[in-house]
Amino acid sequence: MSILNEIIANKRLEIEQLQTSNFKFTPPSRKSNQLIKSTKPQFIAEIKPKSPSSGIIRSHFDPENLVLEFEQSGASGISVLTDAKYFGGSIELFKKIRKATKLPLLRKDFILDEIQIYETAQIQADLILFIVKILTEIQLENFLALALELNLQPLIEVNTANELDLALKILGTSQTQEMIQKSKIMPIIGVNNRNLETFEIDLNNSLELKYAISDQYLSFSLSGIKNTADLDTIFQANFDGVLIGQGLAENPKLSNYF
Repeated sequence: MSILNEIIANKRLEIEQLQTSNFKFTPPSRKSNQLIKSTKPQFIAEIKPKSPSSGIIRSHFDPENLVLEFEQSGASGISVLTDAKYFGGSIELFKKIRKATKLPLLRKDFILDEIQIYETAQIQADLILFIVKILTEIQLENFLALALELNLQPLIEVNTANELDLALKILGTSQTQEMIQKSKIMPIIGVNNRNLETFEIDLNNSLELKYAISDQYLSFSLSGIKNTADLDTIFQANFDGVLIGQGLAENPKLSNYF
């Protein structure tokens, strides 16, 4: 069993536990805060204690101070891992970060069921991640609709041309376009440079897929950005932004770019 399949199997068990809990959706009191088009490079800084491929990423993990550092570095938003077993995150960690910043927050997890989307809205996230690789076409379409209804900005992660085609197909339907216009939320298409099956990274993945992404959506390059040369490469390809996680832990000076 691949790491991805193992993660998905465990996530389904977590979803079952959530479904049998006393979870009741209460709409958040705050207005969500989304990312928008900008003339400046944007970056989402990620809070990720560990990963299946690298183990512990930060030996001294102080999330509140991390958020302050990211804000001072000019981060446009913060990504928070909420998967506990494989990435060291949690809903409680997300809530702690929510109290520490007013920046847009992305809940980064493996979303497989609508109850997770309601949970994401309830913990006052601004953005939600949808990984095309792990969703059916019907799931992606329904999840996008629910996210927009709940004022969550969708970050749609793709890794291949076929996944990008599917995302664009669903985004282009009249129903989805109507919901986008009504919500005034601009979806983000994120090109993941990491293969989720092998965890290998190839920055060329972003360069090869960027041409097909319309300017009506935000485009972000995800994962594998280690230095300023990588950033130059990505922004020369006209991406709106990047999501940097482990790269910031290994090279804090990356934040000086922004």
